Amino acid sequence: MLVYYSKQTSYMVQFYLLIYNVFKMKKVVLSLLFVGTLILTMGSCQNESTSQELNKNSALTTLLMRVTHGGSSSTGKSGQSGSACFTVNLPVTLIDSAGQNVVVSDMADYNLVIDALRHSGHHDGDDDNGNDDGESNDDDHAHYTFVFPIMLTMADATTLTVATQEELHNAVHSCHDDSDDINCLQLHYPITINYNDATNTSTTVTFTDDDDLYTFLITLIGSETLTINYPITITDSNGATVTIENNDQLQNAIQTADDHCGHHDGDDDHGGDGDDDNGNDDSNG
Repeated sequence: MLVYYSKQTSYMVQFYLLIYNVFKMKKVVLSLLFVGTLILTMGSCQNESTSQELNKNSALTTLLMRVTHGGSSSTGKSGQSGSACFTVNLPVTLIDSAGQNVVVSDMADYNLVIDALRHSGHHDGDDDNGNDDGESNDDDHAHYTFVFPIMLTMADATTLTVATQEELHNAVHSCHDDSDDINCLQLHYPITINYNDATNTSTTVTFTDDDDLYTFLITLIGSETLTINYPITITDSNGATVTIENNDQLQNAIQTADDHCGHHDGDDDHGGDGDDDNGNDDSNG
């Protein structure tokens, strides 16, 4: 009788140990699941906070326009706003890269007009009609040019009829305002970006000079985004060659240059603050 009781006790102990181990294992599994979920959540938050995607309203986009504006000769911006100084009235007829006419009559297709504006500037090697006589380094997607005449509505609500490529070039050139240029930082080209247009179509675009990049940035519309392919190289405001790895580094470098040589309201013609060495106003009156 005593032996039977001992075996029963042993079985019960083993049973309770089994239950304990099962619950212990569940706690370990739950703990691992919790830690894994926490890591994924933190990683997601970090990715959101360090996103390299830019749009027309991004602070870095505005700074890049101020850096590249001085080297641009094909388009411009209105005042300090960084917005295009005119819009093209619709309907308008374009010619695509295959020579076919495309009529744009709805703002939903205005991205085609933007493309035509981006290819409207005169560059070395252009003929009298604004066409490139040399080899093109554009990507493979279709590009568009205008069938003239076209009508522009300027920022002050006046209208302008444009009859030639040269007149269009002059119109965009007249938008220039160098009051806030940052001239003491240079970007080294080529620079490549990944670009998502208004239809969320992704394209890789390579820029070879300030003019190309500025024209692209100034014609960005609301839903378009871009991501710079790093690393890129700059010459900073101290004259040093610096490798840039991300948006934060680029923005910090441009902001430092802005402090050194950026043009601001009240600055003299050399980007200074208009004061003499003693802090007195140099201006008359």
